[in-house]
Amino acid sequence: MGKKNDAIVPFFKDKSRFSDLFNGALFNGEQLIKPEELELVDSVSTTVLRDKKRKKHNVSRYRDIAMTWKNEIKFILLACEIQENVHYAMPVRNMFYDSLSYTEQIDDVWKKLSEKEKSEVSSGEFLSHFRKDDFIYPIITVVFYYGDDWDGSIDLHSMFKIENTTGMSILNKYVPNYHINLINPTKIKDLSIFKSDLQLIFGMLKYKDDKDKLFNFTKDNSSFFRSVSTKTALAISAFLNYDRLLDKILEKDEKEDKDMCKALEDLYNDGVAEGEVRGKILGSIEAYRSMEFKDETIVDKLIEIYDISRDKAKEFVF
Repeated sequence: MGKKNDAIVPFFKDKSRFSDLFNGALFNGEQLIKPEELELVDSVSTTVLRDKKRKKHNVSRYRDIAMTWKNEIKFILLACEIQENVHYAMPVRNMFYDSLSYTEQIDDVWKKLSEKEKSEVSSGEFLSHFRKDDFIYPIITVVFYYGDDWDGSIDLHSMFKIENTTGMSILNKYVPNYHINLINPTKIKDLSIFKSDLQLIFGMLKYKDDKDKLFNFTKDNSSFFRSVSTKTALAISAFLNYDRLLDKILEKDEKEDKDMCKALEDLYNDGVAEGEVRGKILGSIEAYRSMEFKDETIVDKLIEIYDISRDKAKEFVF
């Protein structure tokens, strides 16, 4: 798992946010899933497959987050996959993950039977390792994508690229489709469907490519952004793709709340100062070259004048 996922996954493991993500994105804000009905479960799906020679092969896949949703009439597995980059085979990947989870459920049902119960099954039930009246639980998987525009497929059929009418007719009739539940917060117009802090954080993500609008948004909502938990600050930094801010928070490893308004302002000022220094260095290099200084001499000059490492000076010169 990458550094950004390490920041985002704990953020969404909060049951209030996890339920809000599903309620907002899938159910248009209707509060169907309640935090107290959720239970975090092992995100590893493992099953044993057998080849033609009956040789066993263990197969495991890791979901980012998985929770069971239980109330008086439902028991559903809710899963969330976090994506920074487009995964062009996501429909097949998710379909495989879901299939593996269903297979694991079937294995678990069979394992829980007593030897007496197993001896009483029909030949078809024994072959299936699943009795006629057994059942499994449904799975709902969402893909939370915080990158730019998603230009990949969102269902299995669109991966086939069949364009003629006959082919499409056969495809639609005989090949079951699989659709991914894609959540791209920057494309959601009405953020009032979210009831937790996701509403403000997703609102901020709409301006991640425009620093002025981003700062204005955080200042307009300073009552929230001036005091957020470290876990939330790390997730915000990852969402914005601000590696330097993420590293800065991780380095301090402090437990107190973070002022994201000030953190973003400091980051911006650091970037401006860094840009000014970069401009001066490039100007110096141009001047030294006009005087026909050798590259190694220019490197030495940059180290002396700007107090930077040799490796950094070489990056500018070469």
